[in-house]
Amino acid sequence: MNWARTAILATVMGGTGVASAQLGVGPLSSVRGGVFFGTNGGSRTGWAVGADTKFVGLKLPFLGVGASLEGSVDYYQVGSNHNIPVLLGARFTQGMTSFGIGAGVGFSHVSSGESVDFNMAFSVRQSLSKGPLPLFLEGRYYYSSRNAVSGIALMLGLRF
Repeated sequence: MNWARTAILATVMGGTGVASAQLGVGPLSSVRGGVFFGTNGGSRTGWAVGADTKFVGLKLPFLGVGASLEGSVDYYQVGSNHNIPVLLGARFTQGMTSFGIGAGVGFSHVSSGESVDFNMAFSVRQSLSKGPLPLFLEGRYYYSSRNAVSGIALMLGLRF
């Protein structure tokens, strides 16, 4: 079944690239990777990687923030459990700090089997540099209706 997860991930990333190209934005807005800490029993430390694409961005001057509609795909693993959340969400930016929330589906594997579950993510991102390829630090909470794959990730990323 690993080939199925790989095919799903490739299809989503490819579709995200095509959709974002049609909307006039680049295929990826950012990539990130780091350490994952599971919040439930068993092995508690693993790793996480992910990518975002921005579909629509707008300024909200009356609130002093920018907002964007984004899609994201991540992969994280802790022990033998792993999850691929595919989410649609919003990001709100003020200065060099942004906050994100997203919801969608997750393709998970745990010791009891594989499933497709409801997933959410909440993130706080702090830009570390400005320029053509700015770095950022992100804290992200991954929620899955399958508790064995919920947890917190601390990641370093690159914005395009």
